[in-house]
Amino acid sequence: MYKGATPRIRKVLYALIIVFALLGIRLVFVQLGAAKPLSAIASNQYRLAVPLLPKRGVIYDRNLKELAITINLNSVFAEPFRIKDKGSVSQKLANILGISRDEIYRKLSQEKGFVWLARKVSPDTARRVLALNIKGIDFVKEPQRAYPNGVIASHIMGFTDMDNNGIEGLELRFDKYLKGVTGCRYAIRDAKQREVPSYEYKEIQPMDGDNMVLTIDSVIQSIAERELENGFKKYNAKGACVIV
Repeated sequence: MYKGATPRIRKVLYALIIVFALLGIRLVFVQLGAAKPLSAIASNQYRLAVPLLPKRGVIYDRNLKELAITINLNSVFAEPFRIKDKGSVSQKLANILGISRDEIYRKLSQEKGFVWLARKVSPDTARRVLALNIKGIDFVKEPQRAYPNGVIASHIMGFTDMDNNGIEGLELRFDKYLKGVTGCRYAIRDAKQREVPSYEYKEIQPMDGDNMVLTIDSVIQSIAERELENGFKKYNAKGACVIV
């Protein structure tokens, strides 16, 4: 401080020094402390990772008749950062998907690049959502397990859950062979939400599951189960079993 400065000038200079010091500290905090959270938010908004699910292996009887197959259904997902009027979009989707407006709004308010809205919807539901033509709402094909013979050999076959993981019977016992390996599509969007070419863009294709052939004959199995049920009802039995 120079000698000729008046007390008033000195006070002003001291105040300026303090202000600039505080600004410097704040700048350091933003660069070091807040950089990672802000970077994470930007990454979530502009990087998109969509799972590509494999086709579960087919289960055949001894004559190569299909007992368990996989069909593809549409699942609805959202890119929240692309949706501006979240309230209006939530209401429109709630009317179609049968999910509460609040639940959809909560999902659309997440700071993520990808969120599920509804899994494995019917073709009619998918068409109605598509007709809305909402930016940030899209579909991905997901495999759904189906059993062409209905309940025939169902106690042997077992079943799968929403994510196509085996949870009972042969579906569970041989799950690691049947389920395959999930792939993924990675993409980057620019400020106008357009996908742009990038060295980070890549698509890892899924690997379908292995098929499996059983020793049972579905025709004989069907006859055996039918006669077992008839005998159970005819004699009002407490239990019944049959050996083929």
